[in-house]
Amino acid sequence: SIISTPTRDTLWQIVSIYEIKKESKYLTTNFESDKSYQKWIDEMVKRSKYDFGYSPTINDKFLTLSTCYDYKGTRTVIHAVLVKNEKKNYKNIQMDI
Repeated sequence: SIISTPTRDTLWQIVSIYEIKKESKYLTTNFESDKSYQKWIDEMVKRSKYDFGYSPTINDKFLTLSTCYDYKGTRTVIHAVLVKNEKKNYKNIQMDI
């Protein structure tokens, strides 16, 4: 997935997609150690419905997206890792409106 902002273009590789009941563990951002962080990463990848062929590590930058709860009381969660991060090179363009 490509995410583009006025100053950067980024490319993200999906590493996990799954449905869950109400919980907040997938939103964890603070870890006691690198080992506990890697354990969390491994668990999130293990939950995936699909094998994306990528084994993320603590050195990856993560993006987590989730839906609201549906009629079954579940939400869909997507985890992706940053694979490309480029600064846009352009001159300021002035537009008259």
